[in-house]
Amino acid sequence: MPPDMHINLLERQTQMLWVYEGKAMVRRNISYIPALYTMFDRILLFSARIGISQIDILRVSINVAKGRISIYSHGDGLPVEAIPEDINPRELFFHGILSDNINIKKTGADRSNSGDVFTFFSKLIIEISDSGQKYKQVFYENLGKKKNTKITMCHTKVCWTRVTFFPNLDMLNMTHLEDDIVALMRRRVIDMLGILKKEIKVELDGHVLPDYCFPDYVDLYLQSASRERSQNVPRVYQKLNRSWEVCVSLSKGQFEQLSFVNGIATIGGAHIDIVTRCIEKRLISAVKKKSRNAVILLSNVKNHLWVFINAVMPSAEFDSCAQGTLITPYTCLDINFEQSVEFNEFLTQVADSFIFTEVFKWAMLRLNLAMALREENESSELTIEAIPKLHDAYCAGGKDSDKCTLIITEGDSAMSLAMVGLAELGRDYYGVFALKGKLLNVRDASIDKIVGNLEINHIKKIIGLDHTKVYYNTNDLRYGHIMIMTDQDHDGSHIKGLLINFFHVFWPSLLKIPTFLVEFVTPLVKATNRAENSLLYFYTMPEYKSWEESHPGADSSGWSIKYYKGLGTSTFEEGRQYFKDIAIDQRHFIWVDEEDDKAIEIAFSNKQVEERKEWIRNFQMVRELEAEYEHLDKHIFTLGETSPEMLWLRDLDALEKKLDILDQEDEAAYLQRKMRNIPINKGVIEKQRLSFDSNDGVVAMDELRVQKQKVSKEALPCQNVSSCLSDEKAYKNMALQSRRNASTSSIRSPSKDIKANVPSERKYEDLLNDLRTLQGRNWLNDGVICRIFKIFSETICNNKILLVPQGVSTLLSNPLYYSETVKNLELPSYSLVLIPVNDAQENPNPSADAGSHWSLLVLDMTRADTPMFHHHDSLGTFNWEVAKCLAEKIKVLPAVAKAQICNVPVLQQDSYNCGVYVLAIAEAICEWFVENQEYAHISNYNSFMKARINNPKEVHEMRKKYINMILNNPGSLDS
Repeated sequence: MPPDMHINLLERQTQMLWVYEGKAMVRRNISYIPALYTMFDRILLFSARIGISQIDILRVSINVAKGRISIYSHGDGLPVEAIPEDINPRELFFHGILSDNINIKKTGADRSNSGDVFTFFSKLIIEISDSGQKYKQVFYENLGKKKNTKITMCHTKVCWTRVTFFPNLDMLNMTHLEDDIVALMRRRVIDMLGILKKEIKVELDGHVLPDYCFPDYVDLYLQSASRERSQNVPRVYQKLNRSWEVCVSLSKGQFEQLSFVNGIATIGGAHIDIVTRCIEKRLISAVKKKSRNAVILLSNVKNHLWVFINAVMPSAEFDSCAQGTLITPYTCLDINFEQSVEFNEFLTQVADSFIFTEVFKWAMLRLNLAMALREENESSELTIEAIPKLHDAYCAGGKDSDKCTLIITEGDSAMSLAMVGLAELGRDYYGVFALKGKLLNVRDASIDKIVGNLEINHIKKIIGLDHTKVYYNTNDLRYGHIMIMTDQDHDGSHIKGLLINFFHVFWPSLLKIPTFLVEFVTPLVKATNRAENSLLYFYTMPEYKSWEESHPGADSSGWSIKYYKGLGTSTFEEGRQYFKDIAIDQRHFIWVDEEDDKAIEIAFSNKQVEERKEWIRNFQMVRELEAEYEHLDKHIFTLGETSPEMLWLRDLDALEKKLDILDQEDEAAYLQRKMRNIPINKGVIEKQRLSFDSNDGVVAMDELRVQKQKVSKEALPCQNVSSCLSDEKAYKNMALQSRRNASTSSIRSPSKDIKANVPSERKYEDLLNDLRTLQGRNWLNDGVICRIFKIFSETICNNKILLVPQGVSTLLSNPLYYSETVKNLELPSYSLVLIPVNDAQENPNPSADAGSHWSLLVLDMTRADTPMFHHHDSLGTFNWEVAKCLAEKIKVLPAVAKAQICNVPVLQQDSYNCGVYVLAIAEAICEWFVENQEYAHISNYNSFMKARINNPKEVHEMRKKYINMILNNPGSLDS
């Protein structure tokens, strides 16, 4: 992004910006004077003549020792005869970059003070050679004086332009051309490599730069991002026409963009909005097509995007002389995105790229987290022992659980056969579970149906599956292998497919683990010749028919033929023989590549009916079936579309009728269960329920509703909450008692939150715990405070607000670390500093106790001459002493040494929402400052803040808001 243009041009700024160092793009803090950068940028664009005329050389020289900057371009420039003698450099450089007519009508841009940067020249030399004439004008003493214009004849008609200037460093409060501003200027020259045509030669300080095009230029940023993230960051690029190029890659959790219009680095405008919105809609459409229940919003998708645009628009209009935002309406852009074939090709590539993969993962993560919360709220305590038709392996769930195999059978007869077979294998490492029928097709089923399906809940409990985890091995499962044992008919194949589909929807990584998913096959036909003591098994009918053709009259020549209609027709003796030679009857399902994913989706997605019909129509069943089974000796099936295990789909109509019947049965059973649970007795608290709107994916939590329930005396020492408010000591005791009764599982110490390199599984667990904490009437832990503060920092704050994490706040209270911590925070560079305060911080060892109350300490430096501490405590003066102690430690800084501290009480009418008050107050203060930053020094945020949180019921409702905020923010996992 370009430096912030909406600032005081003479005020030194520090921003995180990209610079070009060591032949690579690097993002770091840059300290610079905006006026000097703007001077350089305008002159560079004037010389490049982008979209106006053609040049073939752009040469930039930055002489730090002499304080001189020279920019030369070879090619068509301004016609000398069109330049008036009294030309003002402001007119030349701000209008000349857009048109050869430098006497164009003045616009609103001229009302900006940006053009005043051209009063800071010690010396400015403008030279233009055109058609045998040379123009030269010299300005000095901050443009206050100039020499007479010189127009001389040249012996050659070569066209070129050169602008040389010496910035007035004294007026810019600089002693020399500093390293940071020089690095920023050199990065701007590198921009030209991507913006200009590849055949234009660009030189910097005497060195010819590589011949880059726009994709090569984008790669400079992506290579830096790859090093930072320790993984390759690819891109999708498309040239739409001669004037437009677009590229998109993955951001780091927050939307980023780098765009140029006529070479001007833009921070916003219709060009960014329309490209981004089209990408968002296409990705959401692809996600919804793959999973109906996916919970995804436009903002979720946008936070994954890093968009690059290079456009040339001669009629472009900008918001000011700083030209940071394109204000040309979408309808006036010189390209019709809806009808552009190239742009639609670009969107198709994006929807089939790594970007879609990451967005879909995020959507499924939100779905899995929501399902985990829903299951926790809706289901009763389910134990392994209470699951019917389960014969658990003795070692399941123990240290050798990864060696255990769960045999999932089709009905009771298959389970009986498996139990007989286990007499050969033993029960230590083998368990058996019988399905009652066909499993629910979970791919397009509603969350209610999935959560309410007992069969699915039993399977997850038996195996030990967790919706919040991604499995790369089976160490955390109760069973390391799943063996499917069904009849060798269409129904049996359908059940196998539904189980594969179940794992693929929620835990696709399990299918990539070798030997995790296995099937147990039994013969369809047995041929016995007692005279020859021969026994043959045939596992497919084509295999048997081939043998039968080679043995005509087998029935009358001593061969006894037995056809198996299902597992129930096998004798117990045959069952023992099957398991004795179990390696012969096992087939491993192997995931090969993404084609397997597509095949499973085609087979089970209701949104891919046409693709499924086409797939089946092109499937030459008999020939391919025979060819597939020639490889049975390998004992391997793939999950792909050529697998014989997908052949139940050949009878499409029958299959879909069966699915409809199955879904109707599941829906009827669910409604019956729901009806049985409707009556609620007096004095009973309804269960918490998590619901999803399938249209917009917004998560909504219904508050715990109490029907004529009396307040528990154990939880609340005083039944009358309002009367306790008048007695601070009684209320403090009530709060302490409530804290002790809170679940310790929702408390995390600050030291755990600030550890680096936390394993991904721990992140999911922490995220789920934080959502649980926000869900009910629980005290907020420091993890929730830190997570929401991080989201505030990324969404509603600017660079003048600092939200201090609780872990850092704890360090501020520690006598050993507070001095160094205060120094490292660089507090004087901010206008507002918000610090969460916990009463545990008054202890000598702040991490020794979890504490019982939160409050917020605000360091207000909007008035630089009179900084002030404001302590916002929802329980009056509960944390007053802790806050005063913390403020005194911060006052070691000279800038705030004389700051006073005042207490701002906020009325809290319950014993558990103090942390929510801290978040609500912080959010209100941040929004107030961003909206009123220009007038912050003459106004006060207290009235704004109190108006936002004057209703305790509304404060409690903010828990739902913060849950949605976490679920809608991709970066929240990194908190």
